[in-house]
Amino acid sequence: MLHAPTPTWEEWGTAAACAAALAIPNRPITALVIRQWAWRSRQPGDRLAGLLPSVRGKGPRTGPTLYRFQDVARVAQLTEPGLRSL
Repeated sequence: MLHAPTPTWEEWGTAAACAAALAIPNRPITALVIRQWAWRSRQPGDRLAGLLPSVRGKGPRTGPTLYRFQDVARVAQLTEPGLRSL
């Protein structure tokens, strides 16, 4: 059985942390936008299908949902006009 890699805080972050890392003037990329991209990534017919995987971090109950910063940046380039040079 394959196991998801153990996320590190250098590579992975919550939607809010990823949004803060992508803070670009005049580009409203928020945690909500990243969560919407993640939902679209789980829809088989969407053009973002499979591009933004997530893992559940360890914590009480289910723990936070974590996304790889690199994957979030790639989806931002695909969906936001003018972000081709991240």
